[in-house]
Amino acid sequence: MIVLGEDTNIRYMVKGEEIPEKHQLLIKFNDSSALVSSARMYAQLHVSPVNSYNNEYYDIVKEKPSPFSDDFNMKYFEELLDGVRPTTSIKSFLATKQRIPGLGNGTLQDILFNAKIHPKTKIKKLSKEQKKDLFNSIKNTLSEMTEKAEEALKNLYLITWRI
Repeated sequence: MIVLGEDTNIRYMVKGEEIPEKHQLLIKFNDSSALVSSARMYAQLHVSPVNSYNNEYYDIVKEKPSPFSDDFNMKYFEELLDGVRPTTSIKSFLATKQRIPGLGNGTLQDILFNAKIHPKTKIKKLSKEQKKDLFNSIKNTLSEMTEKAEEALKNLYLITWRI
C-alpha cells in the first residue's frame, strides 16, 4: 500500500524521461516507465504491505465522522468545540489533533476566509452565529474543493503537458 499525504507530489514518467535528481520514492515498472514522488514541508509518504499499515492519524480519522456525512452535524461540531480549552485559537482547533478528517492547514485557510473568522480568534470569543458560519464554511468549502478536484482529475489526461 502507498499512502501519499498533503504536500506530496507524484509524477508518472514515461520510458526515456529523465528521473528528477531529488525524490523520496521511485517505483520502476517493467515497461521502463516510473512513478516518482517528492515530499515538501508537511508531506506524509508511507509504503507498507496492505494489512500492516499503522499510522496514528489514520486510526484516529477512521473513528471520526467525515465532514461529508450526516453524522458531521452542528451538534457534533459544537461538541468538538466544547471539548477544547476556550483559549484555543480557531486555527489550532482546526489544524491539530485530527478533529476533522481531511482538514489540513491549506484547507483551513479557505474555510476561515469564507467564514470571515480570523485564524487567531479564540474559541471562547466565537458567537453562536460565527460557530454556525464556521460549520457551514467547513461543509461548503470542502464540498467545493472536492468537486473542483474531481473536475481536474477527469480532465487530467485531456491536458497537453509542456515541460
